[in-house]
Amino acid sequence: RNAMCGIIGYVGTRDAAPILLNGLTRLEYRGYDSAGVAVIHGGQVQVRRAVGELMDLARLGNKYFNDEAPWSSLKTDRARCASTLNTTVQLLAALAVLMEPFLPFSAEKLWRMLNAPGSLRDLRWQDIPGYRLPDNHPLGKREILFGKIEDPVIEAQVAKLGKDTAN
Repeated sequence: RNAMCGIIGYVGTRDAAPILLNGLTRLEYRGYDSAGVAVIHGGQVQVRRAVGELMDLARLGNKYFNDEAPWSSLKTDRARCASTLNTTVQLLAALAVLMEPFLPFSAEKLWRMLNAPGSLRDLRWQDIPGYRLPDNHPLGKREILFGKIEDPVIEAQVAKLGKDTAN
């Protein structure tokens, strides 16, 4: 099994976060199979897997959207509905930027669905806090970002992996 992993490291006494973030943004190759950060904090090695954190953020956004139920507030409180939709769209734009190094094709697809201006590759993680799509921004064509994978397909892939590891 071939896998590519982007690795950035830093040893020193300065704040490591901006150095590591800058290093990650400088990686030329896009589409790694894995990426993450390991740091020593309080004598312990702490590992954060970037894709796992990204999926957690997406789940939180989905929960926010479902909890706010804009389909209901549309009838009773249009300002709240608009706020919920705007917050969700801004989160989706941030997710597109965050996922671009790991899932470049899906990130680009999401960027097109948002009808976001410019190239997604021109934005970096540190740009996210200041990046906003304008109010009343028209969205592009919506489509399924990740299709459901049925159990028989998963089982076939697991079986195939078992055969590959036996060789």
